[in-house]
Amino acid sequence: MAIVAATSKKILMAVEQLKHNHPTQEGLNFFYHVAGLLGQRLWFYGKTRNYTDALHINVERCIGCGNCARVCPMGNISISDHKAISSEKCTMCYRCINLCPQKSITLIGKRVIAQHTIKDYL
Repeated sequence: MAIVAATSKKILMAVEQLKHNHPTQEGLNFFYHVAGLLGQRLWFYGKTRNYTDALHINVERCIGCGNCARVCPMGNISISDHKAISSEKCTMCYRCINLCPQKSITLIGKRVIAQHTIKDYL
């Protein structure tokens, strides 16, 4: 429970800093990059291997705006023939889902219920 309380406090501090155009700098040194590579990226690579099977793009609703392709950190989504298509690199970050104006991308479930970005919290 102490970890959750500490995390909540860090989130509130980070939001306050973002409000004043001062993003947090924690985690930007070499140690954090190595720890992230070993502890997150490599570990999650195996865990997320089949997530792409769960990513669904409703091509009938997709308008080909490209928001999803622009925000995907993995380069998983591209636009072809004015429609979004995904490959096999989804890590379930939900960025594409939260920015799709047509709510045409889902990962869990058949429809998008809510969309949120950091701007909702600033």
